[in-house]
Amino acid sequence: MAVAKLLWCLPLALVLMRAGQAKAALVVVVKNSSEAKYADPARVVANSLRGKHRIASFDLDGRDMSAAKRLAQHIVGMHPNVFVALGDKAAYLGDRFVKGVPLVFGMVANWQALHLRRSNSTGVRQNLAPETMCSQIKMFMPKLRRIGVVYTRVSKHYVERAMRRAAALSMTLLPVFINEPSEFKLAYKSLAEQVDIFWLVQDPTMVTKENLKLLIAASAEDKMPTVTYSSGLVKAGLLMSIAPDTTAVGHQLGRLAQAITQGTAPAKLPMKPPDKAKVTFNQRTLKELGLKIDPQLLDFVDLVSLKGLKGRGK
Repeated sequence: MAVAKLLWCLPLALVLMRAGQAKAALVVVVKNSSEAKYADPARVVANSLRGKHRIASFDLDGRDMSAAKRLAQHIVGMHPNVFVALGDKAAYLGDRFVKGVPLVFGMVANWQALHLRRSNSTGVRQNLAPETMCSQIKMFMPKLRRIGVVYTRVSKHYVERAMRRAAALSMTLLPVFINEPSEFKLAYKSLAEQVDIFWLVQDPTMVTKENLKLLIAASAEDKMPTVTYSSGLVKAGLLMSIAPDTTAVGHQLGRLAQAITQGTAPAKLPMKPPDKAKVTFNQRTLKELGLKIDPQLLDFVDLVSLKGLKGRGK
């Protein structure tokens, strides 16, 4: 009797297993390259969804446009439920060549310039909220109260929000508006003698290779503490970066992808800033400027040298 009951249950179990497998979505994760800034959040996305859904991962390393289009055709043939993109090239590929598949993207500095179809996409902004940036500056550099900022039309709303937050923290944000990247040098010079710290906001119109070289050289010459959005610029000599924590970004993207697999349309999932920040200081620049970090905060920062030798703060 027990054997007969067991044999009767087996077909039902198989049916349930197949039903569960049928519901498992296919999530394709594509990243710009194998660089850590893309690979780390991509790995977190895959790990957060593995066991719930099928995962297929690709990167665009060494692929020209023709090869990228062939990859897109291959992905279309896989019939994915969600396309997760890490980086601008991956996001462009998903939007233009894997049409009809919901797109979730992150690690894209200027996603607006890609003209992604918002009805079919959502993601995590690259910029940390201005309120977060101001709070972090206040926490790590409490004596530097006058902050200089250069900005263009692209970052106008962002800087206005930062001004309100700075005022609430008893800091003063001194903004200088420019129309063209070529005006950056004069704008920076006009602020250099008025402020305690310069903040380079992530403004795609203003931030050019020429202006970055200029800022790195000028901040060293003027002994100007400079905060930026990129640990790479800190390795190049700037004092401090406040950047998205890529692990946290990966978790956010994973949650967005999961929501889409459960039936939520991308357009109903609002774009959000990164949940967490990662703070990096250039140890040598810190010393040259005669600045110190509160020892109680050292466990929350990474220290790098001009040569990019990285070590956790002790």
